[in-house]
Parts: sequence; structure tokens; C-alpha cells
Amino acid sequence: AERAEAMVVGLESRNREGHVIGGSGFVVTSDGFILTLASMVPQGYTTNVYLKEGSAPFLAEVLKRDFTKDLAVIKIEERNLQTTGFASEDSVRLGAPVVLVAKTLEAGSLVTIVNQGIVRTKLGGAVRTNIFDKIALGGSPLLNLEGNIVGLSAFESSGRLVAIPASVLRA
Repeated sequence: AERAEAMVVGLESRNREGHVIGGSGFVVTSDGFILTLASMVPQGYTTNVYLKEGSAPFLAEVLKRDFTKDLAVIKIEERNLQTTGFASEDSVRLGAPVVLVAKTLEAGSLVTIVNQGIVRTKLGGAVRTNIFDKIALGGSPLLNLEGNIVGLSAFESSGRLVAIPASVLRA
């Protein structure tokens, strides 16, 4: 979790009426490409990306949204960012330990949140876990113990984490 913290970002999207959507994402390439949920960066919103507490946010450009898969690629103008690899589908087994690492804005401060659990099922193109947390942590990476991306977190209305698997993210 500590190693992964540098590649996890906090997001805040805001529209002209002042509606705010918060969430997370993760750095895919060291030159500023970030993957998150499309629902975190809707059309008509301006998105700021927060890398670490105390540093100024970066204005993100939304490059692609896929609402059918709920995925978005955004870009910030920054270099030498921390990245990690993707877990192979074969390595994601039932009962395997997984770690959620998220960043979110709370009372104006960037907060890192870590949660751990196991892979409960792999069903219907999703990795389901036994992790329950705040829906606002959507878009954060789910990692294996080697620090590789298992999936991108989305949450059911109950708060259960269901991840979009790495095989879909790489495509």
C-alpha cells in the first residue's frame, strides 16, 4: 500500500452549478495518463487531479470516456510519475488477498485510505471482493500483494467493492 500510494490520485470534478463528484484514479504512464471511472469525469465538468497532500492540483484533460465499461482516460501535464504493472488474470484467484488504495478529498485535505480483503468471486467480467467502503472511493486501484493492479474499483449501492478486472483495463 505504501509503495502504491504514489501512483494513486484523488479526483474532484465540478460543474458550473457547483455539483462536485469526488473519487480516485491511478497513473497508467509516467507522462501523466490516468485511468478512472467515466462516472467520475462526466461531460460538462472540470476535473482536478491531486497527487499528494499540500501540492497544487493539476487540471485534467479527459481524453476518452467509455460509459458502457465505465472507464475514462484523463491526462495531466506532469512527468516522472509512479506507475505499476497489471496482474495477470491467472494470478487473480478466489480467496487471494487484495488491497484497495484510494485518495479522496475530505474537508479540503487529501486523505489516503487503505482497505484489505480477498477476492470473493470472479463473475460476469468483474472481480467481487469482501471489501465494503465509501462509494466515493470509486476509481481507486485494487492491488495484489505484489503491488500489481487487479482491477479498478467500483462500488455497489451497498458499499461492496466490485472491480473492473485488469484484463478489461489493459484492452
